[in-house]
Amino acid sequence: MIKINSEIPLCLLNENNKLNEYDFVLFHLYKTNKKYREYFLNQRKENPDRLMVLDNSAYEFFIKNETLEMGEFYKAIIELNPDYYILPDTLMNMAKTIIDTKSFLNIYGVSIRKDENIKSEPIAVVQGNSVAEMGFCASEYKKLKINAIAFPFHNSFYRNMDVDVDIMNDFFSEFGPDNVDAEYAMGRVQLMRNWKGWLKDSFKHIHLLGSHQPYEKKYYHDFDTMDTGYPVKCALEGVMLGNDYKKPNTIIDDFLDKDLEDGVKERIKINIKLFKQI
Repeated sequence: MIKINSEIPLCLLNENNKLNEYDFVLFHLYKTNKKYREYFLNQRKENPDRLMVLDNSAYEFFIKNETLEMGEFYKAIIELNPDYYILPDTLMNMAKTIIDTKSFLNIYGVSIRKDENIKSEPIAVVQGNSVAEMGFCASEYKKLKINAIAFPFHNSFYRNMDVDVDIMNDFFSEFGPDNVDAEYAMGRVQLMRNWKGWLKDSFKHIHLLGSHQPYEKKYYHDFDTMDTGYPVKCALEGVMLGNDYKKPNTIIDDFLDKDLEDGVKERIKINIKLFKQI
């Protein structure tokens, strides 16, 4: 069964191990928020066998029109020593993502591999704005002998994918025929279905980055990990998962430090539980 993580506010970090099935650490928060950073450093020491993925925060940097500082990201990998770290990527840009992936591995990857105390392995993100571009990108990673791979949720061509009738009927029965978020999700579901056999044969760890509609998780049980703040964001808007129509327009920075009321906290917990049950 796929393991899930929903990014939660600081006021719920003390329940992280109950709410989430592995740790997904956002680099931009690790870098800027002392409480967040210290929690996950302690988590790594106290629960060394719990799976941990360090994300490069590409989506958050994209939203905020900022860029990843590769040197700082490298320092975080050495300090935290996660099981996996997600290599630099740029949303919907295959060429730049491949260049930055190779650059990071050439400059920093050698040092990471040589450090006997660091066991972290890279996850490369498949980027592009067509099936062909993403296919080329994934094939390049296989040539580079990268063992773990991730698929983003927001690439625009997902909405134009030819989707199998069973997937389309399933999503339409839940969300109706004109739901943009469901269209994105259906496209990624179809891509993962089409490539499932090759991916499972080629990579040892397959991660789903974010989600436009967490209902897609039901199609991913054969993959390894998935993260999304969607259930938490719905809860903050007073919406129970399953009663939602569109993805909330917010990022974790908007609620990370909020001191939430008990009712909101409980709604977050329920939404995460519902997400696990999909």
